[in-house]
Amino acid sequence: MPSSCKLKINVAAGNPVILDVNWLSRPVAMERNPVFRITEDDIENLSDRTRDQTLIDAYACWVHRGDELDSLIRTIEDAFAGLTLGDGIGLLEANGLDDYAGKDELAELRSRGEHSDWRRIDVGTLNR
Repeated sequence: MPSSCKLKINVAAGNPVILDVNWLSRPVAMERNPVFRITEDDIENLSDRTRDQTLIDAYACWVHRGDELDSLIRTIEDAFAGLTLGDGIGLLEANGLDDYAGKDELAELRSRGEHSDWRRIDVGTLNR
């Protein structure tokens, strides 16, 4: 296993690297949440696609960190267990505030937001 799991890709000037990650493994279901996993097969597949050993090592590192990641996820879920939004401002409403949305739009965003279980917020919404 590589000593560092930091993904750092050096790109030569004028030669950008575009990664197609569709070849990676499907998420593995844990107790409640799907968690992305990179497998040994993925590393072998990547090795067939590139000679960049730094990239291969960076991905290979994550094969061996699954148990550590599962533990981290459980720690976060335990820390926020039972937490609800209450009268707070949710993610969609906060984005509306950042965009100077009007009163009606903010009310609509608040009604669409997640109020009871933060784990239901999809990745696409988090990455906006």
